[in-house]
Amino acid sequence: MKKTAYLKWLLVGVLAFIILAFAIVYGWSALLIHKTYDVPLTSLTIPCDTGAIREGARLIRIEHCRSCHGENFEGKFQPVPYRAHMVAPNITALVATYSNGELERLIRHGVKKNGESVFAMPSQMYCHLNDKSVASIIAYLRTLKPIPSSPDLPVSSRFYPLRRWELITGTYLSTAARIDHLAPRPELQSDTTQLAFGKYLVMTACTSCHGGNLQGQGHAPNMRIAGAYSNAQFIHFLKTGEGALGRKELTTMSAIAKNHLSYLHTNEINAIYAFLKSLSASGQLAEK
Repeated sequence: MKKTAYLKWLLVGVLAFIILAFAIVYGWSALLIHKTYDVPLTSLTIPCDTGAIREGARLIRIEHCRSCHGENFEGKFQPVPYRAHMVAPNITALVATYSNGELERLIRHGVKKNGESVFAMPSQMYCHLNDKSVASIIAYLRTLKPIPSSPDLPVSSRFYPLRRWELITGTYLSTAARIDHLAPRPELQSDTTQLAFGKYLVMTACTSCHGGNLQGQGHAPNMRIAGAYSNAQFIHFLKTGEGALGRKELTTMSAIAKNHLSYLHTNEINAIYAFLKSLSASGQLAEK
């Protein structure tokens, strides 16, 4: 009888501990998910000419926004196994509710209208975009007509216990938590060399996958690998998605090249190649 009572209370204690642990993880992670960031709004001058709008449309392609938000920006959701269901909202419905300053803050700082951070959106890459590029992107976004959201699109992302644990242990961060919000914005005025231009393009188009120091992360390799390509091979790769060095199809990178990086101008690809080749030759990596 005593043994049965002991096991009963042990079970109750274990269950209580598990419930308490889940409550702590959920509550603590909720504070991090809904943390607000005090990032002042700026007042960019947004152009309305067709040239700027066309450039904004091109930049949207290069920055691979459609990969997450859908070809027509209708919104998509992406399951992250055992961790989360991430929702990229319908941009066409969202843009009218944001001022230009709020859109700039969202793009560069990953901070939503309510001050909370986005998750998964690579503003840690977009924060390197200069004013002219951000203004052109906003100019294009202002031309979007509202369309219905993707069928069954959830209202918001859902975070499961493992992702919430990663949040409280710091192994997964919100987008805003990854950014130095006081860092100056590059304008390519002090250094107009091809290498500087190439670095700017790499930092604004490649770092969400390859990492801020370009050493690679996940399945994305160290970008010094580009030095194994000739200039002509590199241009062909980014324009068509067809790799060299015995690997014609490079899965994710081939798709990104075909659907997004192919919109780079040839002089931009040449600048990127020159910068990456310089890294390969020197053994140095980029600084954030």
